Amino acid sequence: PYKAPRGLPEPKNIGVPAEGSEAIKFFQTAKEEELPTEDAIRNELFESVTSEIVAETNIAAENLSEPLLMACMTDSRRKPDMLFFVRASIDSEAITRLYNEGAEEGWESDRLAFVAVQDLRSTQLPFTAVTKAAIEAYLTQQGG
Repeated sequence: PYKAPRGLPEPKNIGVPAEGSEAIKFFQTAKEEELPTEDAIRNELFESVTSEIVAETNIAAENLSEPLLMACMTDSRRKPDMLFFVRASIDSEAITRLYNEGAEEGWESDRLAFVAVQDLRSTQLPFTAVTKAAIEAYLTQQGG
């Protein structure tokens, strides 16, 4: 199935251990001034989206808009997910060329697909559930 890049915030980027038990201990013992700020947490959430798109597609960050949070959801296992919209300032031919030049995490996918907005609901491409939810959130926000 086709999927969209999904950002994964990295706790270590805001000074929090990534391992579960270490993270719990950190929050139980950290002094107030050692805790990450709300701004740091928010920035990591949004920057991880851009970082993942860059890593998976090879599109430079300066060719991407700031991520726009469209919706939050949980999957069938109740894992939370945040759905973002990011616009590229380059066309599909340039994106394909950059992707084919080799993305850092290009191994996560084997092809790209471009679908016109007006065709998103009728396309027969097999999207993942999260990608379907992101498409629906986008179309809803666009009034479609």
